[in-house]
Amino acid sequence: MVGDSLSILKLSLILLIELVLQSTVFQFLNFHGIYPDLVLITLICYSIILGKQYSYKLGVIIGLLFDIMFGNIIGIYALSFLVTAYLISVISSNMFKESLLAPISVFPIGVIINHSVIYLITYLLRINISLIEYITQFNIIYWVVNIITMLIAYPLILKFIKRYILKSHTRS
Repeated sequence: MVGDSLSILKLSLILLIELVLQSTVFQFLNFHGIYPDLVLITLICYSIILGKQYSYKLGVIIGLLFDIMFGNIIGIYALSFLVTAYLISVISSNMFKESLLAPISVFPIGVIINHSVIYLITYLLRINISLIEYITQFNIIYWVVNIITMLIAYPLILKFIKRYILKSHTRS
C-alpha cells in the first residue's frame, strides 16, 4: 500500500512539474499559438501503461490542480481528466504497451473524450462557449505538435515507469 502511495506521489509530481511548465515556459515556446499539452499527453501515457489502478487517481489529482490554477469552477478538469484516464485505460487494456501504435491510436480518442467532457460540463453549467470556436482550436498544427510530442514522450515515460514505478512493486 505504501508503494502505491509513493508511486502516485512520484507520478503526480511529474504531472505537476509539467503543469507548471505548460503554464509558464511553453506560453513563450509555441508554434502559431499552439504548444504541447504535456499534462494530457502524460496522463494518456500513464493510462495506457498503468491501466485503471493509477490512471483515474492521477486524473483526479492533476485535474484538481488544473482547476485550482486555471479554472473558475473547481471540478471541471478533475472530472474531465478522471473520465479521460479511466476510458483510455479501458480502451488500451489489450494493447501492446511497447508499441508506439498504442499512444498514436489512443491519443486522438483521449483528446476528444477530455474536451467533450469539458464542453458538456460547461454547457450544463450554462457557461456560454461557442462549439465552433471550441472545436477550431484543434487544428492541424495542434495535432502535429501534440503527436510529435507524444512520439517523443511515450518511450521516455514507459522507460521511467518500468524503472522507477513497476520495479519498486516487484521488490516489495
